[in-house]
Amino acid sequence: MNIAPAALQDLLRRLEKLERVSADELAALQQQQLNRLIEYSAIHSPQFSQRLRQAGLDARAGLPLDSLSLLTPLTRRDIQSAGASLYFPPFPPPTSRLRRRVPPVPAASRWWCAVPH
Repeated sequence: MNIAPAALQDLLRRLEKLERVSADELAALQQQQLNRLIEYSAIHSPQFSQRLRQAGLDARAGLPLDSLSLLTPLTRRDIQSAGASLYFPPFPPPTSRLRRRVPPVPAASRWWCAVPH
């Protein structure tokens, strides 16, 4: 992955700020990021959305960390049978400067989509 120097500097600044936050602030930030990721995943992955519904969870309501234990672990068979319904576009970065369109990675080069030779 090729990251532009400005993006890398921005990431470094954000990480340096995180070194100085309290445990409560860090937990709140992690919860916020988790909720963003869960909502994005539920919108873009039919399989993930279905798994949330089966566990009685609503991605739009925000999920506390302890509610994730309601999700059953994914098995290899689950992943193989889900096919394309499990995958979705890459999660957008948190800064607007990095929100440019990223070309999709060819399926053959993804570690989870290894194509036998």
